[in-house]
Amino acid sequence: MTDELNQILRNDPEAKKYFVTLPQYVKEAVDSNALQIKNAHEMRLFAESFMRDDSFRGA
Repeated sequence: MTDELNQILRNDPEAKKYFVTLPQYVKEAVDSNALQIKNAHEMRLFAESFMRDDSFRGA
C-alpha cells in the first residue's frame, strides 16, 4: 500500500472503515491511483466511480 493511502487511512477512521469494505480489485485500484487521491472524500469518489464504471466486473 502506498504511503499516501496509508496516511489517508491513518488520519481518518471512517475512511479506513470504508476502505476495508471494498472489494479487493477496488482496493487495488485505489492504491494504484493514490497519488491523485488527496483525502478521504476523493478516495470514496474514486472507489464509487470505479465500481460504477467497471462494467466488465459486474457482467
